[in-house]
Amino acid sequence: MYCYPKFFTDELIDVYATEPKVCKYVDLPLQHAHNSVLKSMHRPDTQEQMITLIRKLRERVPGVTIRSTFIVGFPGETDAQYQTLRQFLIDQRLDKVGVFTYSREEDTPAYDMPNQIPEEIMQERYHDLMSVQSKISEQVNQSFEGKELEVLIEGRDEEQPNIAVGRSYREAPEVDGQVYVENDTDSKPGDIIRVKVLQGFTYDVVGERIDG
Repeated sequence: MYCYPKFFTDELIDVYATEPKVCKYVDLPLQHAHNSVLKSMHRPDTQEQMITLIRKLRERVPGVTIRSTFIVGFPGETDAQYQTLRQFLIDQRLDKVGVFTYSREEDTPAYDMPNQIPEEIMQERYHDLMSVQSKISEQVNQSFEGKELEVLIEGRDEEQPNIAVGRSYREAPEVDGQVYVENDTDSKPGDIIRVKVLQGFTYDVVGERIDG
C-alpha cells in the first residue's frame, strides 16, 4: 500500500507520470518531519529529502494525490520537535494524513528509550495535528468542486438508496473517504462513471453523474 521514500526513484516517478495503468496515488510513510526524531526512529530519510520528493512528485505527476502517516509522542519528542512536524504539514499540504500516538511495545528498540512521553501530552499533540490536517484535507477536497472524476462504484448508501457510493483514484480502500453520487439509481458495483464534484468535505466528496 505504500512505498518508502528511499525507494521512490526518479525512474519510478516517471512511471507514475507516463503509465496510464498506474493510479496517480502515492502513500509515503514519512512518520515524522524533525530530523532528530527521524534518526531516533532509525528512519534513513531527512525532512529535506521528503520535501524534495514531494516537490518532484507534484511537478512531474500532475494531479497526484499524496498520503502519509505520522507518529506523535515518540520517546524524547520535544514540543519544539512536534511543532516542526506541525509546520511541515501546514507547509506541504498533503492530501490525506493518518496520525497515530506512539505505542510502547516490548522487544522494540524504543521501549527502553528515556523520556517516554506522557499519554496526556501525546493525546494533545494527536488532536492538535488531526485538527490541522482536517482543515487542509477539507480545503484540498473543496478545490475539486466543479471538476470531473472517474469513479468506481462499490455500492449504495444504506440510508439513502438513491445515492451511489464509490471511489476515484484519490481514495484508497478502507483508509480514505468515499465519493457519494447523488440521485444515481442506475449505477451498479463495478461500474466506472464520470462524476462532477459538487462539494468537498474533510474526508468525502459529493457529486453528480454526468455521463447518463
